Amino acid sequence: MARSMKSVPLKGTTELDFVKLLKSHIKSAGSNEEDANNALATLTKSRNIGVLVPPDRTEVGLNMLQRYYDQFCSMEKRFPITDTNEIRVSFCWKDSFGKGVFGSKKSISSSGYEKAAVLYNTAAFMTQIATGIRSNDDASMQTATKYFQQAAGIFEFLRDNAVSMVGQVSTNDLSAEFLSFLVALCQAQAQECIWIKAYSSGKMKPKVLSQVTAALAEMYETAHAKADTQRTVTAVLKDDFNWLPDILVKIEHYKSLSHYYLGKELKRVRDSPGAECKYGEEIARYQLADSFLKYKTSMELLPNNIKTELKSELNVAIKDNNLIYHEPIPDTKTLSSPEKTILAKPTAFDATKTLSKEPKDLFGSITPLAVASALEFFKQKKTELVSVEVARLREANDTLNGVLASLNLPAALEETRSGELPASLWEKALKLQNQGGIEYVARFITDLPEMLDRNKQLLDESIRLLREEREQDEKLRNQYKQKWNRTSSDQLTKQLTEDQTKYSSLLQRSREADAKVKTQFEQTLDYMRILSLPKAEIEGKLPTAQNTDATKSAEAQQLRELMKEVDSVKVQRSRIEEKLQANSSPDTIKAKFLSEMTAEGTVNAPAVTETVLNEMFGDARTDLGETFLKQEKVLEQIQTVHCKFSQLSSGNNEVRDEFLKKLAQAYDAFETLVNHLREGQKFYGDLTEILLTHQSKVNDFVFARSTEKEDLLKDITSNATKTAGQPDAPSYHSNIPAASGSTTGSASSNSAPTQSTAAPSAPGQTPFAPNVQQPLYSNPTPMPSYNPYMPMTHQMPYGNPYAGGYPQPVYGGQMPPQHGQMPQGGGYPYPQQPMMPTAPYGQHNPYQPNMYNPYGQAPQAPGMNQWPAGYPQQQQPQQ
Repeated sequence: MARSMKSVPLKGTTELDFVKLLKSHIKSAGSNEEDANNALATLTKSRNIGVLVPPDRTEVGLNMLQRYYDQFCSMEKRFPITDTNEIRVSFCWKDSFGKGVFGSKKSISSSGYEKAAVLYNTAAFMTQIATGIRSNDDASMQTATKYFQQAAGIFEFLRDNAVSMVGQVSTNDLSAEFLSFLVALCQAQAQECIWIKAYSSGKMKPKVLSQVTAALAEMYETAHAKADTQRTVTAVLKDDFNWLPDILVKIEHYKSLSHYYLGKELKRVRDSPGAECKYGEEIARYQLADSFLKYKTSMELLPNNIKTELKSELNVAIKDNNLIYHEPIPDTKTLSSPEKTILAKPTAFDATKTLSKEPKDLFGSITPLAVASALEFFKQKKTELVSVEVARLREANDTLNGVLASLNLPAALEETRSGELPASLWEKALKLQNQGGIEYVARFITDLPEMLDRNKQLLDESIRLLREEREQDEKLRNQYKQKWNRTSSDQLTKQLTEDQTKYSSLLQRSREADAKVKTQFEQTLDYMRILSLPKAEIEGKLPTAQNTDATKSAEAQQLRELMKEVDSVKVQRSRIEEKLQANSSPDTIKAKFLSEMTAEGTVNAPAVTETVLNEMFGDARTDLGETFLKQEKVLEQIQTVHCKFSQLSSGNNEVRDEFLKKLAQAYDAFETLVNHLREGQKFYGDLTEILLTHQSKVNDFVFARSTEKEDLLKDITSNATKTAGQPDAPSYHSNIPAASGSTTGSASSNSAPTQSTAAPSAPGQTPFAPNVQQPLYSNPTPMPSYNPYMPMTHQMPYGNPYAGGYPQPVYGGQMPPQHGQMPQGGGYPYPQQPMMPTAPYGQHNPYQPNMYNPYGQAPQAPGMNQWPAGYPQQQQPQQ
């Protein structure tokens, strides 16, 4: 029975090679080129075996088609293909029905068009699997029902979204009207499979079967009505595929079944004890069912036993009614319509989920162009944010250290004997020495100017290249005026020039920063030298101190507690700085941007970047702000307590305290200088890479413009030569006999030469090749002419068929060269040839070529060398 169902034919397409089509865009994505090529090659193979050549009508073949769809959707996110995008791939698809108006095809550069066509084929493939099921058992009919419902869901999705996916009108089978017909048809055929399953089981009550078949007839009526609204579709389905007549047959037959089963339900109820007998309605139902079966068709739709049972039930009911009950038989037109139960519904298609059973993202490691650009924007904003926050953090630390150093804390709180270095200062001295001391900072300060000059040279070279190209373009534009119609350099180099201005500003600020660092180093150099000494030598430079009880006071104890809070602030900031400068996972960031990419292949980089940066650094920035408030509060308390503490120790050790302050300030300056110099070194290294990339772009631009300039100059020169024409011939040329095929003296200088195809009139006269102008000063007396392919010394007294058929070289009045000699005072355009065997005039020489082939060599004669290339020869007639 499943053979009466309709399967949708597949759409045809043409072959594509994604590797070749997308090769130029792989590097722009910033991905591994080998991985991208392998993924695109696999995608091409999947398209060839799953789409270009339809696979077997099995679930394995369906999975191949679905796998290609999933892979293509993944590729689309990396390489968005639209009519307005720089990535263009033309997808050509044919109408699925292939006849009449459906025989046309459409090529559109749109990934949505490819997806819509592949989805259409997926649904069509499901219908072909369903109709290919021959068994009527429960499992087979359940499988067929599933595929018809899934196909209806896909067609329904395409009906609502095909136009928006493609962006324009495509093939007729993707129109909303035709897809509505396919939805109704697949849903009806799914309902039909449910009826077959119910009928085959033999367990369903007649009432249920009547409701299912009544709904089935109505569903086929809906499908026929939707097809009938589109006239061109109706013509194809009726004439070429015979679908509509078959649908009409099904409508009649399932109407018949619905009344037949309702009649059987009346009989079942009648046979129950105490039930009302309705012989008249039962007979009317059977008669109406029989009337629907009058529609003649060869389609195998209903089982033969149903038709036999119908006639049998009708005869029995009529006989019983005539003999016993004598109930009136109502008119069939007055019968109520059977109740309807729709069990088959389209399975909703979710475009966000994969179709294949084993989805594998071939393009997972490839970054889409839009995402790559957004990631560059994110990287720039992240660098700016981290730089600003780290600068704020270090500035706050410098302020904190400066205040403490000015108060000689914590050194003033340490109990020391006269001439002994406080432990906190010796700890700082050790840190300075372990980091390389003065020599380490001096080496940095010496290297930075060299790195600055290197970057300046790169930038200056790029600026020079653009300036020279622009000046050359302006010069040629002024020379050729409107003929120089290419785009001006100023318009094309706007972005490059803005980048150069930005880089120049960066270098200038860097130069100023280097100068400040050097000045700060020189101001604290003397005390850094002291900290670089051994402990004993440092203590030898300390001023003498008097013993005091201030370090044992309550104020000293309060200051020690406050210094612990200062240490906790510094530790917290150290952790915040580590978090700010920690490397985030690039895969996590890329996945976030991929998830935010729209269906059109775009990413709102500013919005996504702000969200990601808040997630990454929001807590750290909040904690940093809290340390600022805490520092302000602690410093206020320290200054208040220190005022009381300083009164206790006032006048005792002022000189010593000042010396210790200078040492502490020198160490703080060392720490600041090291941080700044390391950042400067990293900055110049990163800038060098940026400037090298910029210079590469400039070189590519200049080379392309140079090639464009040469081509434009050639065009201008060529046009000027064509416009200039040729000079008029002197008057005395008219006294010279004109050679056959040459122009006459009265012809205009711009006229085309008259062609001659006349054969020589007598032996010895040189035949001229057509379409070739002869030398102007040819001798009117017939004589052998010089032939560069055959020396004069070997010419025969009769006519040489190779002579005079091409322009002769001009030798400035000198005699033509003899065999083996080079000409003097003139060009020698063709290589000298070996001797050629000749035949009497009028006879064909089988060893001479009939027509010279400029891309090959003439046939080889026995015992002779192959004839080398030369000027095309005149066609000789075959004897």
